[in-house]
Amino acid sequence: MANYSMITNQSDFSYIGKTKKFSYCDSFVLKTCNKNELKDPKDNKNIIGFVISRKIGKSVIRNKIKRRLRHLLNDFFENIKQTDKAFVFFTKKPIAQKSFIELKKELDKILKLHIK
Repeated sequence: MANYSMITNQSDFSYIGKTKKFSYCDSFVLKTCNKNELKDPKDNKNIIGFVISRKIGKSVIRNKIKRRLRHLLNDFFENIKQTDKAFVFFTKKPIAQKSFIELKKELDKILKLHIK
């Protein structure tokens, strides 16, 4: 069972996409906002979203990236659950060649900047 809920509303994606609170690394850009600012805030759950362009690769590659990111977020859930933020990951092309361990290091570094 997931400890977070996924963003499904297009207006929430575009709202977070326009926010100025972001950090980036080689594989993705992480943008955040307060959960209460969204159109449809979920109760007692963190809100996560992924934007994976077709430029990354075919659907098999994009789904593999989503599975990896979801699994990594479950590992970092103890740090995330104390915040009332919504997180959206905008992926970049190099993410397809990264190993799981490299992604974990990058995610750890990025989340430390957003969770204080």
